[in-house]
Amino acid sequence: MYDAYQMLDSAYHLFGCWSLAILNIDCLSTNHIDTKDWRNGFCVVLTFGDEDFVGGELHFPLLNATLDIRPRDVAFFQSHLLLHGNNQDIIGTRHSLVLVSHNTLFNMK
Repeated sequence: MYDAYQMLDSAYHLFGCWSLAILNIDCLSTNHIDTKDWRNGFCVVLTFGDEDFVGGELHFPLLNATLDIRPRDVAFFQSHLLLHGNNQDIIGTRHSLVLVSHNTLFNMK
């Protein structure tokens, strides 16, 4: 993975080893798979907002697993392999920063 990133032009190293940052402001996602994310890459989710927000957990339905990511917590997973989304009930303010590498970066000539 490191070697593949080193082959990219430095202009595409915008967020360290991730090429794209998504800022979700009071926005939760339905279950999905990110089919365009790089097959060797990882998605990183960092949440922030009210310290005492409730809900919006990161859920992996096929694994029957739920992560209650709190402010200052970080979750790493392969978003192109795992069906994931947020539980939709939320009280308070919950935002997230999501870092990914898009597959098109590694298919450029």
